[in-house]
Amino acid sequence: MEKVKRQSRYKRPKAEDVARLMLQPKDLEIVRLVYDYRFIRTDQITALIAGDRTSLEKRLRKLWEHRFLERFFLPVVNGKEPTTRRAIYSLDYQGANHLIKNDGLDPDHIKHVLRHNQPEYSYVEHQLMTSQFRAVLTLALKASKEAHIALWRQDTDLRDHVEISDKKGRKERLPIAPDGYFCLEDENAKKMYWFLEVDRYTMSGPRWLEKMRAYYHWWDQQKHAAKFGIKNFRVISVCPNAFQRDARLELTKKVKTNRVGDKIELIGSRLFWFVSEEEYSLKNQKNILGPILKVAKQGDESGHKILE
Repeated sequence: MEKVKRQSRYKRPKAEDVARLMLQPKDLEIVRLVYDYRFIRTDQITALIAGDRTSLEKRLRKLWEHRFLERFFLPVVNGKEPTTRRAIYSLDYQGANHLIKNDGLDPDHIKHVLRHNQPEYSYVEHQLMTSQFRAVLTLALKASKEAHIALWRQDTDLRDHVEISDKKGRKERLPIAPDGYFCLEDENAKKMYWFLEVDRYTMSGPRWLEKMRAYYHWWDQQKHAAKFGIKNFRVISVCPNAFQRDARLELTKKVKTNRVGDKIELIGSRLFWFVSEEEYSLKNQKNILGPILKVAKQGDESGHKILE
């Protein structure tokens, strides 16, 4: 009896060895989801799209074989295993062509997405934290029906800058470069606007504080209103664990201080919210709607909810 050769997880078969693909509505739903998330793991896809998990995984493989999707696995770096060894998907050229022809998406934007879908370890790990936060929040809101995500954006056109003056009157230009921008709308049509910062704790303390100072002055100068047409916003920072979350939170309180004699008192601001990625997961979706957020405001740090 001839032994059947096992299919490789890592190498595409040759074109002549690939069975013909008849596109189904579910396939197109998958392609649109992957494009929207930029980088997304198998378990996130199967959680977000209804259907049998095994069947979805088979369709994912077919879409990869026919170059609608790209697929890769994060490597071991410096002896450290990545967060997950699950397959990670991004858009490939056949999927891109479909989105341009059938969904009318901008070709230049699609080209930009394709240029930035290469599996660079640090960048992809960063993007997967964004995808995990978004996927869990989406699923939790769908289950609770308390609110929904009315808007989600994560492109470079979100970027802006703010100019501030130091004590000597010298101008300083600080960049605004969020990882995402989203709006939650609750059952009473109340809209809550958020800018997302994903922090893998690779940035130095002074650089982090400068990033938060930029947001604070951007808000103070009402530049968000000019760019996005919104009255208020908050910044939510996702950190890998509770220790790093608390460290960033305390540092962020320095955006607003008060001098008392020779001492500097930290005041902070309710503009800045923090959450540890350990507090939620695809299996524990509802946690993300609970009082797990902390605020960088002295005396008002703990026990906050994202729908407040």
